[in-house]
Amino acid sequence: MSSPYHPGEIAIQTKAGLREQANDQAGMYRDTIPTSVAEFLTQHTFGVLSSEDANGNLWASPLAGPAGIFSVPDDHSVRIHLDRLDPRIDAELARGKLAGLLVIHFDQRLRIRINGTAHHAANTLTLRIAQFYGNCTKYIQRRIPAPEVTANPVSSCLSADRLTDAQRAWIARSDTFFIASRHPESGTDASHRGGRPGFVTAPDERTIVFPDYRGNNMFNTLGNLEVEPRASLLFIDFESGASLQLTGNAAVQWPAPSVAAPTGRSIRFEIAGVREFAPATALRYSLVEPFPYNPPVE
Repeated sequence: MSSPYHPGEIAIQTKAGLREQANDQAGMYRDTIPTSVAEFLTQHTFGVLSSEDANGNLWASPLAGPAGIFSVPDDHSVRIHLDRLDPRIDAELARGKLAGLLVIHFDQRLRIRINGTAHHAANTLTLRIAQFYGNCTKYIQRRIPAPEVTANPVSSCLSADRLTDAQRAWIARSDTFFIASRHPESGTDASHRGGRPGFVTAPDERTIVFPDYRGNNMFNTLGNLEVEPRASLLFIDFESGASLQLTGNAAVQWPAPSVAAPTGRSIRFEIAGVREFAPATALRYSLVEPFPYNPPVE
């Protein structure tokens, strides 16, 4: 039977000494959505889209709004209703032929990942599923939507090619972010990363470094980066609702295991572009409980 993993994933699994464990997980992949998951999606209110812009830059974009931003027209497709999102996704960033979708429920620590081909209409993006699977609860901080506040009437975006000191401080205090990666044949992927504040750092205005903690042993993100370095990071200030999107290139590093990198794996991200968006009501969440087994930081 052929492997569901592409050569980049297999290379990382092998180097990490977890090839057998990855094979045990291979049965998780499906190309259809079960009825129970379809019902979950129609009620869900937060996700992250991984997609390309017209220049080939990869971006991770927040998808948030009321119940009904996602629908499931059939068991092979998920539809994103772009006109219901707060904040509105930049239409330019939703034009790629491949897309990855992460849908996450912070309070229940549930998440699913969907990768496939994107089909565009005026106010919708339909993702035809190539891969669907659930993820474990690791490193998800429990959050609940914050009380309703008056929406920010200004939709603004600040663009740059490097981080400000304030943005570096934002990253340093983050306990959650999202990463988009891409494989030229297998598609585009969006993934979640979590830990204690300080687990991700910006040592200078053009660089971000973070550890790769123990996960499902499939190494989808790291496997993609083994083949193609293009990537994107998304940080959300859950108190204000502001969001920070970064695009650039990432590489897997293999330092000796340490407190900061207990698996002996870390990722170095080199920034090419920065976009900071004004606060959006639907991105405001209150922290209930950190994941109880987040690794320590130095």
